[in-house]
Amino acid sequence: MDDPAAAKVGDTLRVRLLYRGAPLVRAKISATYTGATSKPDTYAQSIRTDKNGVASFKLTHAGAWLIRTVHMLPSESAEADWESWWASITFEIQ
Repeated sequence: MDDPAAAKVGDTLRVRLLYRGAPLVRAKISATYTGATSKPDTYAQSIRTDKNGVASFKLTHAGAWLIRTVHMLPSESAEADWESWWASITFEIQ
């Protein structure tokens, strides 16, 4: 939705999450930046998408950012219990 390459500290970055071409509603998306936390798998911000698959993050710090999500579904295959669909974006704010 918004261009992370044009983002500045203090901006709100909107991202849209689609699954098979449709908005993914109430999906948890997490964002973090370099130095936000020393704990693994801990994110500075985590929110859920709205009815249009949109989530908004306040870009509070300069540096490298990561926004990511995992969508888990029961597998239709007898060889696995779950299927996981991963999405991420990284960018840097000056």
